[in-house]
Amino acid sequence: MKRGWWWIAAGAVLAAAVTFAVVRPMDDRRGVLLVTLDAVRADHLSCYGYDRQTTPFIDSLAAQGTLFENAIAASSNTPVTHAALLTGLYPPHNGLRFIHGFEAHRLREDVPTAATLFSQAGYKTAAFVSAFPLDAKRYGLNRGFGVYDDDLLKNEKTAMTPDGFVLVKENQRGGQETLDRFLGWFKRERPRRFFVWVHLFDAHDSILLPPEEFRHTFPARKKEKRRHTQYDAEIAYLDHLLKTLFDDIEPLFPLRRFQVAILSDHGDGLGDHGYERHTGRIYQEQLRVPLILWGAGFERGVRVAAEVRTVDLLPTLLESNGLPIPQGLDGASLRPAIEGREEGRVCYAETLSPMGSEGPLFAVIKHGRKLIYSPKPESFEFFDLRKDPGELQNLHGMVEHQADFDALLAELRKFSLSVDFAREEELSPEDQEKLRALGYL
Repeated sequence: MKRGWWWIAAGAVLAAAVTFAVVRPMDDRRGVLLVTLDAVRADHLSCYGYDRQTTPFIDSLAAQGTLFENAIAASSNTPVTHAALLTGLYPPHNGLRFIHGFEAHRLREDVPTAATLFSQAGYKTAAFVSAFPLDAKRYGLNRGFGVYDDDLLKNEKTAMTPDGFVLVKENQRGGQETLDRFLGWFKRERPRRFFVWVHLFDAHDSILLPPEEFRHTFPARKKEKRRHTQYDAEIAYLDHLLKTLFDDIEPLFPLRRFQVAILSDHGDGLGDHGYERHTGRIYQEQLRVPLILWGAGFERGVRVAAEVRTVDLLPTLLESNGLPIPQGLDGASLRPAIEGREEGRVCYAETLSPMGSEGPLFAVIKHGRKLIYSPKPESFEFFDLRKDPGELQNLHGMVEHQADFDALLAELRKFSLSVDFAREEELSPEDQEKLRALGYL
């Protein structure tokens, strides 16, 4: 009798366990975090072979994830290249091509963003940006975001002191403040599914200094400018901030359900080709950016040598989360590149900023060869990046390279190379000061 009751009781427990297993909801939590490090060159991250240990935490993510050795940005200025990576469309197709000076400085009304597509799939969306060149009112990159935190302008009247010094806090904020805004939102919302974009501007500007302990991490090399040494310290500080962010998130959200994309919008000149900045040029120091994918759905310990584009990021994130990829994107999933099933993609880039003497510039890269075209006055630069990664020897006009040149020129002509744009109404004095303070005027 006792034995029978034992079997009955055991059966009831087993049935209850099976029932519980059947009805218990699956863990459907999923987090997608996009981090853009403004003006960070790929070749200044230690995981890309830099001889200074600038990014130990990012290196660890790269070792556990997928690193793209030759990711190419769509432009060399902040709003234009961010628009491309957020839409999967090149600037001629998404409508945002200028930072100022012309009417084409705003995302076209019919173009969805990553936030649009993720929010339609039930993800909470938020963005936390760190500088005026991503201002929602001016550029329209807030489309689809439930929260777009660009509240960083403390004084709408001016961005300069009377004696001409930049009031840094009027135009940008430090990475710690931006991440604090993100964590505050995250703790309040506790989202089960989210797509969040965090933009960090520290490396862009030499006035926004990292904490004291980072400023002396990298002693100046012989004949090295202070700005260049400080640049490495700023990158190291960003790396530290990201590690701290992960430590803060881990108790709040399971990292096994987490997905992270870390990249830069563009690089920086740092004196290469005699140019310190980025907006007016499209050499590799401006276009080759870090791109690292880590977490659920991405391969571990993979390095991809093939050329890829930042416009490929959106379709990759959608596919890895089981979401449909819209028709008509310029970008395509990076899955074939990750699996070694392709040699590289045609990469397009442009800079149409009215700043500087260079004028508009267009470029295409394919299979290690690069063509830069300047329409005013018309000129070409043609490089073999495999033999000349520093782009020091212009091969244009050499008979032995003519076939390769012609092939790239045919690729370039598939894009709109028009420079006939309507000028915008004159910038307000306030916006002029904001852009001037950041070096854009």
